[in-house]
Amino acid sequence: MRDAVRVFLWLTILCVPIENMLVLPGVGTVSRVVGLLACVCAGIVLFLSGRMRRLTAFHTLLALYLLWNVVSLVWSIDPEFSRLRLSTLLQLAVLVWLMWEFTERPEHQRRLMQAYVLGASIAAVGTLMAFYAGREVTYMRFAAAGFDPNDLCVILSLGIPLAWYLAVTERWKWLCVGYCTYLPLALFAAVLTASRGGLLACVVACAFVALMVPRLSPGVKLTAVFLLVATAGILVTQIPPSSLERLASVGREIASGSMSERRDIWQSGLQVFWRHSLLGVGVGGFSASNYKLNPHVPTGVVAHNSFLSIMVELGIIGLILFVLAIVAAGKMIRTYPPMAYVLWLVMLLTWAVGAFSLTFEHRKPTWVIFGLLAGHSVAVTWGRSPQQEKQY
Repeated sequence: MRDAVRVFLWLTILCVPIENMLVLPGVGTVSRVVGLLACVCAGIVLFLSGRMRRLTAFHTLLALYLLWNVVSLVWSIDPEFSRLRLSTLLQLAVLVWLMWEFTERPEHQRRLMQAYVLGASIAAVGTLMAFYAGREVTYMRFAAAGFDPNDLCVILSLGIPLAWYLAVTERWKWLCVGYCTYLPLALFAAVLTASRGGLLACVVACAFVALMVPRLSPGVKLTAVFLLVATAGILVTQIPPSSLERLASVGREIASGSMSERRDIWQSGLQVFWRHSLLGVGVGGFSASNYKLNPHVPTGVVAHNSFLSIMVELGIIGLILFVLAIVAAGKMIRTYPPMAYVLWLVMLLTWAVGAFSLTFEHRKPTWVIFGLLAGHSVAVTWGRSPQQEKQY
């Protein structure tokens, strides 16, 4: 039965990067359905076995953060939307727990990483298909069906370090080639989204590739150079000039502080925060609170910054709990083998850079990355396997 849970869990992680492409009318995303099946099987396993793995400090702090979200419902400015957001957060918390409870061995963890990279590859291919079919999301910006280009760019970026880690620790050369193929594919699709904030996250993600070069054998280094040249050739010859121009303006946008008019939203959000700095306005209340304070702000607007969103909705207490969970994750990865330590440090930085321009704290990719990070501790528990720390 535990194997059945792992199968459904693998399918859930596979569906996360492509969840907007797989939506069942009246039901929701396929990832939600498969995740529910994993929960049912997990419940049966726990009932029969009567045992659970001990949680880490990271899990405890995430649980406290989730509890504070629940408590904030008491004073929420938008109770109806708060309940919807809480439902999402509870499901994500269960997903993180499943990834911890049922990945007892390094190979289990590795399979989940493979599932994410495979799902991200499908999303990248979907973006390329949209590009060649001329299906724009907005002017000369492309994304797989159902996706916001900014969200998709960060999702693809998070797959880059995972794919390269899998490639340099893979014993089967044909799988190594598959992982390496993800890099130019993801970079091509990421540039097609023309997401400036996502581009910064992508640059951070690529740092893992650069940092691992000294550990590679001459043959793999040659492969890396080939991938670099091939990617550059694709970008130069295939990317629309308008996309490149938009990406090139990232420095100007940062210098001016506008970031596609996000500055007004951030300023409005900070005004709300100073009025509700301790407790916040309640989970999911960013949009309603900003509209109440500044009617000129459109309804339904999001923070476009995960940390600001947490500050406004949960106050300084919620922000402290969330940051402490990130710090606990940082302390956890210090015990990891060197390559895994660099991997998860870059993954956290990539997520943080992406989260500074997106409202990503309640999105599945965020919590999947948290679950993968915590689950990687099985490599320490079982010792450093030759596959994980092998020099290539």
